[in-house]
Amino acid sequence: MPANLDLLFRNHHGELKRMAYGRLGDREAAADVVQDAFLRYAVMAQSERQAAIESPRQFLWRIVQNLIIDMARRRRRRGEHVCIDDVA
Repeated sequence: MPANLDLLFRNHHGELKRMAYGRLGDREAAADVVQDAFLRYAVMAQSERQAAIESPRQFLWRIVQNLIIDMARRRRRRGEHVCIDDVA
């Protein structure tokens, strides 16, 4: 499994990061989302559900997209932080 995950990372990390950056506009957030996606994939692949992952690339894309949606929802709930001096 580690060799497979390493190969997936080498083959798809760049494209996933570019996609996430395109949606988020923040390189650090994009890197965090992609790292979290690979972590979630690794956990899922080690479980008994590994056989259910037919297309690892598509699965990783879906994880990244879901994490981006979750991040946008969290940001909306928190609202925008504004300095009190800017408001006055």
